[in-house]
Amino acid sequence: MTVNYGNPVTVTIDTCIFYDKAEMRDGNVDFDEIIRLTKSGIFKLFFTASTDFEDISGMATKVAMSLLREGVLSEDPNAGTLRDYMPYGVGTHYVNESTVHEMFGAIWPEARWLSRSSFNKESDILGLLAHKMNGREIYLTRDGELLDRAKNIKDRFEISVMHPRDLLLPYRPSSRLGRLIKPYEWGRILYCASDNRVDP
Repeated sequence: MTVNYGNPVTVTIDTCIFYDKAEMRDGNVDFDEIIRLTKSGIFKLFFTASTDFEDISGMATKVAMSLLREGVLSEDPNAGTLRDYMPYGVGTHYVNESTVHEMFGAIWPEARWLSRSSFNKESDILGLLAHKMNGREIYLTRDGELLDRAKNIKDRFEISVMHPRDLLLPYRPSSRLGRLIKPYEWGRILYCASDNRVDP
């Protein structure tokens, strides 16, 4: 990945990140800092209408819509197969079932396609595919299964998956890594930070 230092870093937000704010969970402070840096032009944030499908309580969607109205968040097209019904959003990137099955097997080789958890995993795959097809740089999540497989996802599919804390690391002067680098060097240390996580 090449980061243009004069342009904001494009970030796709996974639904679980909106829940951090809505439910005032552990990642709430990170969320606020990401929004602050977005308003200052460091990041440009995106989401897809799949948030509507995944958000049973409506809390995450409420946070996303508020940020959308503020102009801090933009909506990207979903990804889906021809069997997926996606009435919302700004469009759909259609992908082959074989692509979804290939990614499923590569990311979760031990899982069965028709298991109880396969629906959630398929939703994760479609989120990653939408992110890639929309040309974004960072897929931001707190989903432990995706973060545990971030290196494999990067190596196999050229998709950079990061935890919010890792995304913020270069901008926190109190962190070990934050003291060593300047914000304009962010792109050079991106994969170092994501592969060797250093908590602030």
